[in-house]
Amino acid sequence: MATRTRVYPSRLPAEFTLGQDEFIDGYLDAKPGEHISLIGPNGGGKTTLGMKIMGQLHRLYPQTTGVALVMKPHKGPRGAGRGVTGDPTVARLARALKAPITREWPLSVGQKTLHGKEETPFWVLWPRHSDDFRLDRVRHAALFESALLDSYNKGRRWIFADEVFGLTNELRLQSVLEHIWSKGRSMETAIVGATQRPAGVSRFMYSSARHLFLWRDPDADARKRYAEISGMDPKALVALTDGLRRHECLYVHPESQTLACLTPGGFLADPRPDNSTREGARPST
Repeated sequence: MATRTRVYPSRLPAEFTLGQDEFIDGYLDAKPGEHISLIGPNGGGKTTLGMKIMGQLHRLYPQTTGVALVMKPHKGPRGAGRGVTGDPTVARLARALKAPITREWPLSVGQKTLHGKEETPFWVLWPRHSDDFRLDRVRHAALFESALLDSYNKGRRWIFADEVFGLTNELRLQSVLEHIWSKGRSMETAIVGATQRPAGVSRFMYSSARHLFLWRDPDADARKRYAEISGMDPKALVALTDGLRRHECLYVHPESQTLACLTPGGFLADPRPDNSTREGARPST
């Protein structure tokens, strides 16, 4: 197979427009330990883009592994049947990326044996939910904290935090996240963090990120946080995000002052033969 030549972010023209998939495949080159942040309102496509990025990062650096932390309910409404997955987007992305879903961490011996080796390239930690969210918070906090500490200590791992606001404010894991944001680069462990409430998360999510993806957000507090991104012209940054359409996002590489508008990419194909979801449908987070 021919070797693909990667193009570094600094070589992107300023205010360049291209598709998300084209950008991920040809331009994204986040090295192990470089944090990535995706910030924007619900429904913009952060989960889809974040999972695609996770898949590409392992392809670029096969010596690394990944774990996605999913806070969404694992079951849908009772009326739809308790066997229905609560968030079909996450389930389908996991199948498309061949990422096994686990309800526990650390992984059991049986899970490791089932998949044929000590660690697969990419796991999705999606805990079960009970009928009492208060009990779930305690249990989920312990599971996610275990995965975060394990990732930091082992190193060379990408952590996709699907909702940083929830991990920070509901599960009280801000100190662990900040530890990884501030020291993870030395361990080659990075957070690929997504949030829809930028005003409610640690500033480390902005200051430590080498790669940012921003969606249009009319909220005043969100716009103020956008303006705080180090090294960037705050007025220009807010103006560019204001011009984005739904599902579009702005890629920001502060170190090289690089900006690029990314248009939505297609949804990953479901590998199941009974796929009933229309291809190309816009994803939601």
